[in-house]
Amino acid sequence: MEKLATLRGRLGWALGKTLIFGSAGATRADAMGTANDGTSVLGEDSLSGWTAGIGVEHFVTRKITVSAEYLHTDLGRLELPTVCVAQCYTDVSFGRLQLGLNYRF
Repeated sequence: MEKLATLRGRLGWALGKTLIFGSAGATRADAMGTANDGTSVLGEDSLSGWTAGIGVEHFVTRKITVSAEYLHTDLGRLELPTVCVAQCYTDVSFGRLQLGLNYRF
């Protein structure tokens, strides 16, 4: 993945200084499939899909928060035309953990 963009909404519950939340939305990314040795490009495309996750954000001070969020992304299928004569593809999905340190102006 060279480029990845998400547009997500967030809904959560405040428990004192802590927010527990879920998020969901749309994702767009450039994907490339390569051979096992990494030398041959088997297919590439811009794919659209969805992202959903859960997370927590906590106020350390009035202006500083720390956060952690797990996101799962599914971009559907990447066609690999150079591999097969018939339809050949790979499913593109992955998870990621994001950690944050935020300053509120």
